[in-house]
Amino acid sequence: MSEPTLREKLLDLESRESKLDQRTSDFMENIMYRKLNVPMKISFSISLVMGVCFCVGFTYVGLTAPDELPPIFKLGFYVAGAFGLAWAVFSGYVLKKGRAHLLKTDDIIQGLSFGFIVILMVVLLLASGYMKDDLTAVKMVLNGMVFLILFGIPAMLHMRMRQTERMLMDRLLQIELKLTEMQEEKER
Repeated sequence: MSEPTLREKLLDLESRESKLDQRTSDFMENIMYRKLNVPMKISFSISLVMGVCFCVGFTYVGLTAPDELPPIFKLGFYVAGAFGLAWAVFSGYVLKKGRAHLLKTDDIIQGLSFGFIVILMVVLLLASGYMKDDLTAVKMVLNGMVFLILFGIPAMLHMRMRQTERMLMDRLLQIELKLTEMQEEKER
């Protein structure tokens, strides 16, 4: 085991007030979480019910599909059921907690939306190769493209904008800290 550094020794010697630690912890929790209001509770409740319905429905269709149906179609049904389950679990977790994490909740929502659309597009592209009628295959690909354009790309752009906003806020806080330190140094 290595020797503790001077910094670690000084930190161990420093006394901490439990009230101050608790206040700091409460303050950080108030900043990072927002309590669910009525529209958010309704939205997550609907998402929970829809997720369970999608999971049960798509899994049932995948299990009862005729044997002559290509395996890629069955895989698509199972993947859709898995995404439905993921939505249900996520929505149930948020509802149980009664609050949403400001940074993580939106990212999970956007990730689930974008991931589902991309996987749907891949399944439709692969499944279109099994179609005997070229027109049906083109319709499948075009429907997938419509979903990608209407739902996938905006989800990806929204996620990227939120990440950029967070990076800017972080940088502004660093600048503010630096200015405060310079002001304190100047006052000495």
